[in-house]
Amino acid sequence: MHWLNFLAMFVPTAWLVWRITSIMLLAYNIAIFTAYAILYREEHRIEKLSNCGILVAALALAWPASYLDEMSVWASLLALGCWDCFAVLISVGPFALILHEQQRRIWMGESSKLTPGLVYHSASGYDLGSGDLVVYAVLLLRSLMRRSLAVAFATLIGILTGHGITVLWSIRRREGNSHDASRGTSVPALPAALALGLFLYFASLQGILSYVIILTKKGYFV
Repeated sequence: MHWLNFLAMFVPTAWLVWRITSIMLLAYNIAIFTAYAILYREEHRIEKLSNCGILVAALALAWPASYLDEMSVWASLLALGCWDCFAVLISVGPFALILHEQQRRIWMGESSKLTPGLVYHSASGYDLGSGDLVVYAVLLLRSLMRRSLAVAFATLIGILTGHGITVLWSIRRREGNSHDASRGTSVPALPAALALGLFLYFASLQGILSYVIILTKKGYFV
């Protein structure tokens, strides 16, 4: 019967090792696919695959970040929203400097093609950075952790509405600066979406808590 005891100990361990190995190989292949799709999307015309890879990478980064404590998540989102405004709108911001450098290369007749980045290209021609997708995903995952579809749905509506406002802002900025290309047409994607997403998150959460308190006082247990 010793061999039965050996199998009873070996099989669960082998199953655990196989599962861990399979997950690691899957993650490795997804990483390789994402990197290839991003770096060679223009040469091989794999825009849709590149966008899928960026979405997967954004979710993979957002998942562990959403498990931070409450204050760390909100402080991080606030800091990233402020940084996004600085990076895009201020002339000495990193994104603004990149756009100025690209414009300088065009004027000098040099190659204006920059290194491919983690940019999600939408069908309407509006580009969204992968960092913006990560922030959106963190906020949405945090709302899902409340185990309330109402809170999650309200947060999603806030993010989408804020994103729509950002797109309209980008269009107005593009029309207003059409005579002066040096001013740029990019806008920060985080402030409006974060503001509305957080507002509806806390508003819906407070509404649900108030409803639960009322039911509890009336003798109903939720």
